[in-house]
Amino acid sequence: MLVILAVVAGLVTLTIGGGERNTLQREAQRLTGALEHAADRARFRHEIVGISALPDGRGWRFWTIPEDAGKNAAWRAIADDTLLAAHRLSGSLTLRPLHYGGRPLAADAIVPLLPSGRFEPYALELRGTGWSLQLNGDPLGRIFATLPAASGVAP
Repeated sequence: MLVILAVVAGLVTLTIGGGERNTLQREAQRLTGALEHAADRARFRHEIVGISALPDGRGWRFWTIPEDAGKNAAWRAIADDTLLAAHRLSGSLTLRPLHYGGRPLAADAIVPLLPSGRFEPYALELRGTGWSLQLNGDPLGRIFATLPAASGVAP
């Protein structure tokens, strides 16, 4: 009887972990597409576009500053583009910025994408209760995702 319970518990754990891993990969693909679109928007509209985690870390929001707005311009949430609208993550996933240009970032930092088409390297982390992965942007605007790794640490 104990062996049967152990097998069932193991199957449930694999099912739950696989579900979270699949959700993590799906959200990473969605975020990668949004980041690529945001970089294109920055270049074509000559504006600075940025991304930040939502205040609770359970999603993301894109921001903009027109390139000619001056030094005292403030970030404004993008409201005119459905692909860059605020997005809530599925399940227990969270997002946090890790670094930009080699410097660590605060959880509420906005990662800028410049209209020049040249970017500082950056990294964002998507994390669940059992899995995590990183999205890394390079100076040419390419985005690379690490393979999901078992995190074993709650967000």
